[in-house]
Amino acid sequence: MQNKLVFVTLVAVIASYLEYLSQMKLGELFGILQNVKGSGLTIGKPAFKVFTYYGVLILVLPITRYSCSLEQSKLDGDRRQNLRSAAYKQIMQLDRKYHSHISSGQFKDAVDKALGLVTLFNSLLLDLIPRSITLAFASARLYSMYSPWVRLLMFCGFLLSMVLEHRSFSSAVPKAEKANRQYYIQESQQRNGLQGWRTVTNFSRKDDEVKQYQKEIHTWSELLESYYSTTSMFECLQNTMNHCLLLFAYYTIMCGVLKDSDQMDHFIAFKGLLFTLLGNTSFFASYPRTVVRTLFDANPLRKIMELRIEKDEGDTLKVTEGEIVYENVSFSYPGREKKVIDGLNLTIAGGSHVALLGPTGIGKSTVVNVLFREGELSNGVVKVDGKDITKVSKESLYYSLGLMEQMPVYFERSAREIIAYGKPHATDSEILEACRKACIDELIMSWADGLSTKIRKDTCSGGELQRIGLACVFLKKPAIMCIDEGTSAIDSITEACLRAHVAEFSSTLIVITHRLSNAVKMDRIVYFGDGCKILEDGKHEELLRLNGHYAKAWRINMGKERPDDLKKESR
Repeated sequence: MQNKLVFVTLVAVIASYLEYLSQMKLGELFGILQNVKGSGLTIGKPAFKVFTYYGVLILVLPITRYSCSLEQSKLDGDRRQNLRSAAYKQIMQLDRKYHSHISSGQFKDAVDKALGLVTLFNSLLLDLIPRSITLAFASARLYSMYSPWVRLLMFCGFLLSMVLEHRSFSSAVPKAEKANRQYYIQESQQRNGLQGWRTVTNFSRKDDEVKQYQKEIHTWSELLESYYSTTSMFECLQNTMNHCLLLFAYYTIMCGVLKDSDQMDHFIAFKGLLFTLLGNTSFFASYPRTVVRTLFDANPLRKIMELRIEKDEGDTLKVTEGEIVYENVSFSYPGREKKVIDGLNLTIAGGSHVALLGPTGIGKSTVVNVLFREGELSNGVVKVDGKDITKVSKESLYYSLGLMEQMPVYFERSAREIIAYGKPHATDSEILEACRKACIDELIMSWADGLSTKIRKDTCSGGELQRIGLACVFLKKPAIMCIDEGTSAIDSITEACLRAHVAEFSSTLIVITHRLSNAVKMDRIVYFGDGCKILEDGKHEELLRLNGHYAKAWRINMGKERPDDLKKESR
């Protein structure tokens, strides 16, 4: 690619230089014609020679520009592909804590807006460098051809241009920052409204959402208008200055021609060179605005690309027993002082089936999340088979774990690909056996394309999607399985069937549920209070005999007692 970059830049420079030469030859041609007297055969030959030279130049010029444009389009595609690929690789390698606050929509917006960097890079190679060289040639030529007054004029114009460039840049940057921040605010408002359309509709808040979006986009438009007003004002000043210089230069050259008619060729050459000069200075006048806007558009992606990717170092975890130990574990989310987990000490024997219960928001899911190294502990350690999970590689840890969440995210792929995601080379018979355990096999085989049917979130019910997710975990057969409200959308009859198959699972199993019927047959039930303090711990019958929090929750679940504020009581 580097060779292509050099080639494209070189061709662009050659094209600019050919344009400069064509202007010079045109001036030379008019100078010869100005001196022709009568038939001028002697002088006519040089004229035709220069004309031929000029004709070759203007014919070669479009071919040169075409070659440059062709190669540039190929490079443009390669750079866009590389940028997208690098950004996707970066976001996929980031840790769980980053993905918790970076949505797919934000990432897509960041990449799409950052593609302007490709255009800016093209402008640098194909415009900035060639124009700078052409500007240098034209300036040097004009400087050598004309009087000290013209030279002084050019020097003053150059200084004024630099001053205006600096002022334009320094004035535009703060306004671009504000406009850029407001852009993402209105984008977030738009995305939230569209993604939450059902909720908006159910609560009859469409007009309110539209008004709020209109308010945000109006603010963005005002900030953008302020930014463009500033840059346009400086661009106008730059162009006005250029035209004033043009008038003064024309006047100076005109006076020279009136004194000496032989300078007519200089006048023609000056006209061509000056238009080249003005075209380039106009480009440089607007270039800061392009740079500022592009860099601020690329700023969100820059922040993502600058995030540190932790190296996946550590020993390889080989789970044999599946024992999990929480030793004095404390955890709190960033920006919150309250500890979600406060000094948890819990040992889960290998191969045992344990249910984690407690009021909503008490931290049950967080107990599982820290097992997956989601976030950093403020104190304590989590061990699997005696090994600190922070000392083992994440890849080997995740390979040993399986997680079924309440509503997992699925790819729009075939049922076969989704279910076999954790075991890509599984046979259809293995996949169907996993589907049988998840009580989804009959439904899948009733579809016209069977396992080849493409799964879409809008064509499957919540319960069907959960059973497909369970089939995926069953097929993987992890050493430690975690089910976090994984059957919340499944009917009671199907759930009873699933419980029977889950009970056959020989490895360590952690179940988080609010349906106490799912905990009855567990080897152990742990009931949490505030800070994940263990309030009760034992089997179903043992906890009923205690007549404490679990027993009361059970009676309410069975409709034998009026529900009080259990959450408040447990704390």
